[in-house]
Amino acid sequence: MAKVIIRNYRRRDRAAVEEITYRTGYQGEDLTGRGFFDDKRLLFLMFIDY
Repeated sequence: MAKVIIRNYRRRDRAAVEEITYRTGYQGEDLTGRGFFDDKRLLFLMFIDY
């Protein structure tokens, strides 16, 4: 079994968190190509970086 390490968020993680937010932003499904929230940054700002 792999060891899981949870660490604090770092500012350099932002791009990865934006991508995760976009790829799970449609009820847990990927928003890519769906025509909703084409701006990844806007979705991130609305739901994560408030």
